[in-house]
Amino acid sequence: MNHKRYFGFFLTLICFSAYLCAQNWSGILAPTRAVDWSGVGVPGGIPARTTQCGATIAAYSGPATTINNAIAACASGNYVSLGAGTFSLSSGIAFNGHSNVTLRGQGANSTFLVFTGAGAGFYNSVVSLEPTSLNEPGTDEGNVCDWTSGYAPGTTVITLANCGTTTPARGSLGNLAVGTVLLLDQLDEATDTGQIWNCATVGSCANTIQAGFSRQDGTCNGAMCLRSQAQGVVVTAISGNQVTITPGIYLPNWRAGQKPQAWYGSSQIHLVGIENVSIDATSSGSNSSIFVGNCDQCWVKGVRGIDANRSHVRFQYSTRSVLRDSYFYENQSHASVSYGAEFAGGWNSLIENNIFQQDTDSEPSCSGPCAGNVIAYNFNIDNVWTQSQGWMQAGYYQHSAGDVFNLWEGNIGPGYTADDVHGTHHFETVFRNYLIGNQAAGCGSAGLNTCTAQTVPVQIYAGSRYFNIVGNVLGQAGWHNNYSCSAQSTSSCSNGATSIYTIGFTGNSGAVDSSITGFCLQPACTSQGDYDPQVTSYLMRWGNYDTVNNAVRFVSSEVPSGISPYGNSVPSSQTLPASFYLSQKPAWWSSVPWPPIGPDVTGGNMAGVGGHANQTPAMNCYLNTMGGPAAGTGGVLTFNASTCYGATSGPAPPTNLTAAPH
Repeated sequence: MNHKRYFGFFLTLICFSAYLCAQNWSGILAPTRAVDWSGVGVPGGIPARTTQCGATIAAYSGPATTINNAIAACASGNYVSLGAGTFSLSSGIAFNGHSNVTLRGQGANSTFLVFTGAGAGFYNSVVSLEPTSLNEPGTDEGNVCDWTSGYAPGTTVITLANCGTTTPARGSLGNLAVGTVLLLDQLDEATDTGQIWNCATVGSCANTIQAGFSRQDGTCNGAMCLRSQAQGVVVTAISGNQVTITPGIYLPNWRAGQKPQAWYGSSQIHLVGIENVSIDATSSGSNSSIFVGNCDQCWVKGVRGIDANRSHVRFQYSTRSVLRDSYFYENQSHASVSYGAEFAGGWNSLIENNIFQQDTDSEPSCSGPCAGNVIAYNFNIDNVWTQSQGWMQAGYYQHSAGDVFNLWEGNIGPGYTADDVHGTHHFETVFRNYLIGNQAAGCGSAGLNTCTAQTVPVQIYAGSRYFNIVGNVLGQAGWHNNYSCSAQSTSSCSNGATSIYTIGFTGNSGAVDSSITGFCLQPACTSQGDYDPQVTSYLMRWGNYDTVNNAVRFVSSEVPSGISPYGNSVPSSQTLPASFYLSQKPAWWSSVPWPPIGPDVTGGNMAGVGGHANQTPAMNCYLNTMGGPAAGTGGVLTFNASTCYGATSGPAPPTNLTAAPH
């Protein structure tokens, strides 16, 4: 073998196996506080399939049987074409376990799917990208094995044992195959560790039940104990009981004492997608509009969604999936469990370049464990919450125990919130976003600054630890009058709703939630209950511009360099990369300035933030191509992804391989 080739191959192997190769965030974030986000989504990008199955299906009225039959008969790697016009469908579209097929319309302004009857699949969705059986916690867990070794961060080879020996009914390792999505989990910690505390216990770290997407263990101290720490991986090789996975292990607290296990289902779906259609769920009676369940490398692209019930798009126990170049308008209830996009168990997926108008929790709410995802360059406006006057719904949400190592980059919207409704979160990174902390509608009568509650650009509740807030633009001039309201020695503050940051409290806007009593204070860990000082102590803030200071802050005291473990050295430079996951400006970016937002951006076209923010392609599409109202009010708009972004829209292959309120 050529020695130069061998050496290069060896370097590639070690780069993929751990944290040994440089990342975009190197020199800014400590390796313990971030992961490699460069390869999220469908590896190599969404496939541009060119071979059509059968004739284009003309618009018609009736059940979706014609479309479903065409999907079932379509050969692997091809696509089913829907013609222009209105399909009035009395039943849901279902992929029903058929992998490696695309359903494609002529454009969201040409192919209209209007649903008037019951949906399809296990959760009554108008479009179901699901296998024939949906494996989920409870009776449908499928195959469960003990995970006996291979816990360190970056590990890509784990050992499984004791398959098929205990309740629930287990299969053998023999039916685990390469390509299977393997779900790793372990028992929650019963009490606050003072560091990573994965917990979803009502009254201890959460104010209501876990969101329902975590397994329970019937042998934990005689009670049903949650396994809300979870990571979805894909099997790449099997040798005896040694299983090679991608990506490697993320969290550093996996350990034998918490009974780690691995489980997988007998039925999964791969490489399917829906593209270039408009979906109207107003009269369907469905749950979610598009449901992507037990799916690896699946996608939604170029879609307009209207009037979803629970979610416009819901990813459940899915990996390496993509939602991009789409527009979603309105939820039906504007109350609890009303989402634009939702992760109910999602890993290493990409939600990029979407528009959300008049949705409630815009995107994505992590309502189940989610890790290693990238949520980037989305625009959300007028997040409507009708249940209390004056409430601003943040839009970008950490909402469940098990949310770790996600990247939020380049988004524009009212705010970012990591709540304690369903438990704790760790190691989240918020980079180069413009978070306004207010909106002009959706929280009362129309008009600027009508919101009075929860008007916080960055709100990080108790139990949200080791977060990184870097290079963002924060606040609204004339509204926010306080920089940081922090729960380090007090359980509440009076100006939380007008602060740039509200940090470490159990209640809303720096208030007390008396139902939560489990947090502790280091080093003695005396119960604090109503606030969590570790949230501030472990938080990294670097290079953010805010409208209270009217300045960019590179302040060494806001970098947790003195904590152990998981500290972060003060960066030696104030230079930030353009992106934490992209190696260069993507092809679909067009002429919009790159990077659009940050302390190093000057002359931006968004007023009131010192020139540090420009409109992103999604915002530019909404305002200038679609003609959307500046406040986000009004009816649904005409949308076509190719008009806004052109035919090149989509991520290039990576080249840098080195909620509901209280």
